[in-house]
Amino acid sequence: MLRGLVKELSLTLTLDDGRWTAFGFNAPAAKERPETPTNVTAVSVAENAMAVQWDKAPRAEYYRVRIKVVGVDEEPKVVGTPSDTDFMFEELPADAVVEVTISAVNKGGESALSEVVMVRTKPQFE
Repeated sequence: MLRGLVKELSLTLTLDDGRWTAFGFNAPAAKERPETPTNVTAVSVAENAMAVQWDKAPRAEYYRVRIKVVGVDEEPKVVGTPSDTDFMFEELPADAVVEVTISAVNKGGESALSEVVMVRTKPQFE
């Protein structure tokens, strides 16, 4: 029955028609989602700044960098969308534990989140 539905839809809809998803299918012309970024590393470079790097994910057009300051944020928040595989962010609290995750994005969708990397920012100097 599903094969018959796909055949009928392919006669009615274009390969990139967004209505494919209404029937529970991916559009045949849709790009495949990128793979999950790997080898994520994060380093505290100052009391309020952190640098993050990761390996390029196949099919990625850009990335979403998320952070969660433990004890401050309830949920991770997107802090950047770079197209390259490194990112630096500032304005973090000093001496705080920060969780970092990366996802890869293209027109086919968003990958799963990378493994969580935890880093403590440097303490504030008096």
